[in-house]
Amino acid sequence: RLYPNLEYIDLSGCKNITDVSICDIAHYCQKLEHFDISSCDISDLAIEKIATSSNNLKFLNIQLCGGISENAVKKLNSNIKVKGIDRFAWVVPHISARRAMTF
Repeated sequence: RLYPNLEYIDLSGCKNITDVSICDIAHYCQKLEHFDISSCDISDLAIEKIATSSNNLKFLNIQLCGGISENAVKKLNSNIKVKGIDRFAWVVPHISARRAMTF
């Protein structure tokens, strides 16, 4: 259905992207390594699907995604470098400066 060999997706600022779209990408793009969904109107549902489906993901940008809670962020693999998690650092113990990605 989607592109199974896709490794890099930048959807930053796409206001029409839904949780369902992100879930489909996470499910069907198993080789995805870099995913930028900053400034997208998504919720915990999308992050939780990324956490359970994107085994090859190395970088994730969730800056300015206001619908995401610390509970969803906790479910992300600790090997993923995430930009935009600094706002959760005080409530999510396993988030460290090393894990936070600076682009």
